[in-house]
Amino acid sequence: MDNTRPAAGIVKALRTLAGMSQRELAEASGVAASTIGRIESGAMDPSLETVSKLAAGAELGGRVVKTMTAEQLWGESAKLIPNPVMRTMCAHTAMAAADQVLEGFRLGTGYQPGQAVHPGDPFGKVLAWLWLTDRAAAMLTLADFCAQLRDHGRDPAPVTLDDVLAGLTFAMPARFPDAEFEALIAEARRMVPGMYGRPF
Repeated sequence: MDNTRPAAGIVKALRTLAGMSQRELAEASGVAASTIGRIESGAMDPSLETVSKLAAGAELGGRVVKTMTAEQLWGESAKLIPNPVMRTMCAHTAMAAADQVLEGFRLGTGYQPGQAVHPGDPFGKVLAWLWLTDRAAAMLTLADFCAQLRDHGRDPAPVTLDDVLAGLTFAMPARFPDAEFEALIAEARRMVPGMYGRPF
């Protein structure tokens, strides 16, 4: 079994972000639940037609998948987005979320230590997708968000990583699996503080 195959990540990400069980996705797509399980475990590589059915069933990215060749799809390591576009998207997502948070601080009472810092639902959706398809990019995007808050905040007390992680609880998709969220938080505590040279 090799669940590091790109197809495994794509199918799991589509299903998880849609908030569907394997059985629910099977009913919606017409692909057997046992086949979905084998794809997600890495036991088989699906055809492009099967991935297209699953994407359409999950109502996520179906049009993108259908217009790509199998070589392009697998060559992008489950991202479905070229690397330069992915980097730009991640940087913009982090910057936009930080700007929104900092503007909220300026218009309100400012940042208070111990206050959960909600990065916004769009940031949570992007972070969830990244976590399921490219964990390194997820950590880099989260670290970039923290760095933007640190470097551009005007409050006397710096925003802490703990407060950012507490805010993620409210930003992630509603049916993002608890086990994945706990793993994301643990990885963030391990990786993010050292990514920009100064601790958060």
